[in-house]
Amino acid sequence: ISLGRHLTEPVAWAAVLAGLWYARERRWAPAAAALTVAVLGRETSLVVVAGLGVAALWRALSAPPAPAAGGVLVATRREVRALAWLAVPVVVAVAWQLVLAQVWGVLPVRSGGPTNFGGWPVLGVLGSLADDVPGGAAVTLVVTAERVGVLALFGYAGWALATRRARLPAGEVVAWGLAVAMALALTAWSTDVQFLRAGNEAIGLTVLVALADRTRTGRWALLLAAAMAAGVGLEYTIRQ
Repeated sequence: ISLGRHLTEPVAWAAVLAGLWYARERRWAPAAAALTVAVLGRETSLVVVAGLGVAALWRALSAPPAPAAGGVLVATRREVRALAWLAVPVVVAVAWQLVLAQVWGVLPVRSGGPTNFGGWPVLGVLGSLADDVPGGAAVTLVVTAERVGVLALFGYAGWALATRRARLPAGEVVAWGLAVAMALALTAWSTDVQFLRAGNEAIGLTVLVALADRTRTGRWALLLAAAMAAGVGLEYTIRQ
């Protein structure tokens, strides 16, 4: 869908993957550069930056206050350095919003009409699984199945993380939680593509959870994600 209409999601997600890889290597300067590209492509990528930042802040605050040692100070300085670099994409994103606001007369994040956030989280999504789908009964059935598949992947990832079947760095776990909360906070998953756009970061991070799960369940989750991707591509090829 993104290749046919725009490049927002693939560009942003490629940059997020690069940022996460650099973050795992604790190479914060290139991580900040990659995440800056991500948030300029898609502002919601900030949930990934926030997840990494929360984890770094927690590590800095939970360091033992002992006089012991320079090791504690060194560890704390590392986390402070990580936080400083993670502030870069946030500052750049805010600055770019302000620049565009001067050009357009309105903040870009507010230029898309009424927000779809509000109401009861999750319930709005559950109540709209078969709503607002262009096409006949067959298309409605396929898109509804895709939406249910997304929810199934979210449920699987939450279970895999809670039971420690899949182990990800703490920052990625927090980012996953924020991304899923954002996707489920919409009043509805309206139109045939919004559920994919709303869940872009959450779906991507869920796939990372499945990759970290070496059990059969993880392989089934990956198969579901791959089948959904292929199905959506086939659906749009036929409909176009």
